[in-house]
Amino acid sequence: MKFLLMIILTSGGPAVEADPESWVQPPLPTHSFSPIVYDDNETCHAAGREAVRYLNEHSVGGEPLFRCIPQGS
Repeated sequence: MKFLLMIILTSGGPAVEADPESWVQPPLPTHSFSPIVYDDNETCHAAGREAVRYLNEHSVGGEPLFRCIPQGS
C-alpha cells in the first residue's frame, strides 16, 4: 500500500501530527505543498515529522501540519 504525505501551513495552533480519526475538518491552510507518495506508513510519518521539524526551525510562517493518507495497493 502507498501513502500520500500531505503538508500544510496553518495560521495558528501547535505543530502536530494529525490523527486521521479526528482530522475531519482540517484547519484552513495558508500554504500547501505538493504531496509525496511513500511505500509504507512508517516512512511517510518519518518524512512528515522531519518536514515539520525543518519548517519549524526555519520559521517559514504559520504552523506546519502533516497527514499520511493510504492510497490503496
